[in-house]
Amino acid sequence: MRRDKMLTHDLAVSIGGLILTIGLLFAARPLIRRLGPMHRANAPHRLSIAATLPLDRTRKLTLVQVDGHHALILTGGASDQLFPWPAPDNMFRNAMTDATTHREDIA
Repeated sequence: MRRDKMLTHDLAVSIGGLILTIGLLFAARPLIRRLGPMHRANAPHRLSIAATLPLDRTRKLTLVQVDGHHALILTGGASDQLFPWPAPDNMFRNAMTDATTHREDIA
């Protein structure tokens, strides 16, 4: 009789512990989601897809922004290719240099 009481007590404690553990996991879920690394509201997004353009059935051109820099990625062909996009200040500087060179050629 004593052995039956011990088994019943052990079983009750085990089931109670299991229920308590599952309850704590469900209670902590919103906190884990809020503090998780992927859901930080104040954290800046370092990587984003600016645009996607399907070229044909297999190939796709994607404009990606990483830390303020842009790149074009061509995917789906025999090999994927990455084309860096010039930074805006370099683009302006290059355009000014080209315009000045073009003016000197005309004169």
